[in-house]
Amino acid sequence: MKKGLAVLLFLASSVLYAPQLAAQLRSDIHIDIMTTGGTEEQQNFFRDNFIMETTAAGYTVTEDALSADYTLNLEIGKNMIRYDDGTEEEAPPDENKFLLGIHLIKNETNKEIVYFGFPFTELEEMYQYNLYLLYNAMANVAQTIVTVEQTVDAEQTVEAAPPPPEPEKWLWVGARGGMSFRFYNRTEAIPFYEEGILYFLNLNGAFQASVHLLPWLDVQAELDFTSDDAPFTVTGGTEDKTDPFISQSLTFPLLARFNLRKGYLMAGALLGPYVFVPLGQMKNKTMGGSFDYKMDVPLGYIAGINIGMKLGPGYLFLDTRWAADFGTLQRASDGANLYQRSGVTLSIGYEMGFFDKKPKKPEEAVSVPPTE
Repeated sequence: MKKGLAVLLFLASSVLYAPQLAAQLRSDIHIDIMTTGGTEEQQNFFRDNFIMETTAAGYTVTEDALSADYTLNLEIGKNMIRYDDGTEEEAPPDENKFLLGIHLIKNETNKEIVYFGFPFTELEEMYQYNLYLLYNAMANVAQTIVTVEQTVDAEQTVEAAPPPPEPEKWLWVGARGGMSFRFYNRTEAIPFYEEGILYFLNLNGAFQASVHLLPWLDVQAELDFTSDDAPFTVTGGTEDKTDPFISQSLTFPLLARFNLRKGYLMAGALLGPYVFVPLGQMKNKTMGGSFDYKMDVPLGYIAGINIGMKLGPGYLFLDTRWAADFGTLQRASDGANLYQRSGVTLSIGYEMGFFDKKPKKPEEAVSVPPTE
C-alpha cells in the first residue's frame, strides 16, 4: 500500500514539475555560436539572430568555445550546383543566390552530429525561418533527465519542428464556376397576371484577382459571366406560366475581401459594387411574341462568404454570394419598369498566390535598467 502511494506521489510530482525541470535542463546546455564565410553584414545578421533565437528557446549562449557543450557553426557561402563529374558552378539567376550551412558540433568529442543547408537570397526573408532552422539543428541534442531516484543520460525526444510559415503573397489569382438561383421580382403588374416572382437556375463562371494589402484585407476585381438562357416560371396570378428568358451578361465586381488564411484553411467575407454589361439584347420569348428588355441603371452590389482548404500550391474554395441590381429591367418598347433582379450564386473555385511579401523585421527588445 505504501509503495503504491509512493508511486502515485512520484507520478503527480513529475506532472507538476516536468515543465520546470525541462526549462532548467535546457538552460544547462551551453552553446557557442560562430559564423564563417559570407560578408560581414551576413555574418552579423545570422550571429545576432541565432543568439536571440537560441536564448529565447531556453539554451545558454556562451562566447567561450572551451566551456560550451556544443558549437553551432553558421557557414555562409554561394549556392552552388555540383555535377556528377565533380565540377560545380553557381546556381542560375532564378534560384537562391546563397546557402546557409548549419553545422552542430559536440565539443566533447569534436564530432559533427548535424549538418544541413538552407538556400536564401535576401537576409530579410530569413527572419521567418531562423527559429525553424534552430529547432531542426537542436532536435538531437542529448539532455539530462532528472527523476526523484536517479539521473540518466538519454536522447531528448523532440517532436518534429513545424514547417516554416508560408510567406504572404501580394497577388492572388483564381477562377470559379457554378450555378445561380435567379429572382426577377415584378415592379409593375403584367396584364392577366398578378405581381409575382420569376425564378430559374443558370450557369456562371468567373476570373478573379486580388491584391493582398493587409493580413486580413484584399481588394478583389472580377470578371463574371452569366448565362440566363433558361425557362423562367411565373408564380401568382390565375395560373403558372413558363417561358424562356434569354440573357448573357458580364459583371465587373470590385470587392473588399476580409479574409483569413491560416495553415491549411481559409475563410473570408466579400462586399462591394459591380457594373452590369449585357452581351446582346435581353429577351423574353413567349407564345405571344418576343419582348426586349434593358437595364436602366447598370449597377448593383454583392455580399458573400467563402471557405476553402489548401490543395497543392493554392486553395480550393466554395464561394456563396448574394447579388442585387440597383436598377430595374425595363421593357424596351415603352420603358415600363418590370423586374428587380437579384440572385444567390454557389460556385467552386481555385486560387493561387504570387509574389512573396517580405516579412517585417521583428522589433528588438530594449533592456531598461531598474530604478533604484
